[in-house]
Amino acid sequence: MADKGNRINWEFESGQIKLIGDGKDERLFAVPEMFIESFREEIVNTAGKATFKMAIRKTLEILGATTDDASQLDWEDFENYNNNQILPVALNESQIPSDHIAWDGSSRNLTLLPEYKFSIWTVKSFNTLKGVLEDILTEKGANAILQSAGKKAGMSSGEQFAKFLGWKSVDDILNTFDQHFRNMNPIMGWSQGRAAVEKDANGEAILLLKLWNSFEIQKESSRPSCVLISSFFTGNLNK
Repeated sequence: MADKGNRINWEFESGQIKLIGDGKDERLFAVPEMFIESFREEIVNTAGKATFKMAIRKTLEILGATTDDASQLDWEDFENYNNNQILPVALNESQIPSDHIAWDGSSRNLTLLPEYKFSIWTVKSFNTLKGVLEDILTEKGANAILQSAGKKAGMSSGEQFAKFLGWKSVDDILNTFDQHFRNMNPIMGWSQGRAAVEKDANGEAILLLKLWNSFEIQKESSRPSCVLISSFFTGNLNK
């Protein structure tokens, strides 16, 4: 007898994670826990607690997660929205790369690589929150928050990635970063892509990225965007 719940399929060829269920066909992506913490802090530090709560309330209203007292909506309600969209998961009907991911399917939390914690979000919820922040803080202001939070998350993981990949010098990064980028992006459901790392005149690493099927691209926008992806992997190098 099949488990009750949604199916989650990792599609490495397209660089996507798909949620499939009763009437559902939605894209997901994995978010480093450090990004979530930094993202919340950056919004509060930049715009204040009142604006943070207003942004969450407006995001949930757009997503249709209403309540009798909208003034009390907070980050926990945003996370609960994602819970309700994704869980429960029918593990025996899902395609989950167990050689890369440790996950029991009972929550949205999973582990990639040794002890590296992630949570799964819907792309729709992320793009909605980003759009609300752009309305409040302008696109430049919202991107600055994402860049700072993404870089912090990348730096927090940089030491672990360096150990896992055997990075001890800039030359090690030059030789292996493209493979690291091609492997990690589809695992996280972020995109497919290629990367190149070059040295500048001072011997510092310069990161060049080419992406396709990025979760950050919104259908209604014609402008390319990879704010979170580029800042996260830049943080890897800076560490």
